[in-house]
Amino acid sequence: MDAKTAVETIFVGRERAYNRRFQQICGHYLVDPVACTPASGWEKGQVENQVGVVCRRFFVPRPRFKSLAELNAWLRDRCLAWAKSHPHPELRERSTWDVFEAERPSLVPYAGPFDGYHAVPASVSKTCLVRFDNNRYSVEAHAVGRPVEIRAYAERVELWQDGKLVGEHARLRTRQRCLRPAALHPRARTEARCPAEWRPLQGVGAATCHAAGPAQAGESTQWRSADGGCSQRGSDGWAGCCRSSVH
Repeated sequence: MDAKTAVETIFVGRERAYNRRFQQICGHYLVDPVACTPASGWEKGQVENQVGVVCRRFFVPRPRFKSLAELNAWLRDRCLAWAKSHPHPELRERSTWDVFEAERPSLVPYAGPFDGYHAVPASVSKTCLVRFDNNRYSVEAHAVGRPVEIRAYAERVELWQDGKLVGEHARLRTRQRCLRPAALHPRARTEARCPAEWRPLQGVGAATCHAAGPAQAGESTQWRSADGGCSQRGSDGWAGCCRSSVH
């Protein structure tokens, strides 16, 4: 286990200096990490073999899911069904589930999921957008001009400023997309020209603004929504089109 997400320094043998975030998740789940010995490939193979067993047991043929929540719910049901129908590896006369139920009173209660996220600082554009992982996410208008902290979870992205949540979105897995603004800053509503970040604006379940061509200050610019229902010109047209995308 020498990944940078977990290990800061490698010492002799199995000694490692783990990073703070990895130690927090180990403490949350009461896990004592054990690193592999350098140049001992068979130790890593034992772990990978167990992963292969689980994959063959539950993921052949490969299922498909619409979200991580759906996957987790399905996997939980499959694991419970397997534990109830298969004998314990040592107590063969009892199922794995029966042994677990007998030991449950002696186990430490589950503390809930770990609040695991990847935190990075970011700036807010004048159009209330924050770039992360080649996508753009909107924040509240009052957050413009000051840095925010991005907390990227597996399924969502949160944007924090001064200890307050100023934006939350489902995490995009495609690239070059932009979720609609939560609230437009006055400067964004009166800007005469089209910022480049608005051209590929493709919101989830929202109207989409596209520039018909490059615009110069004072020139007329045509805007249209993704469904073709909006076609306006000039800075007022842009403001109207963008407002339609957030209502």
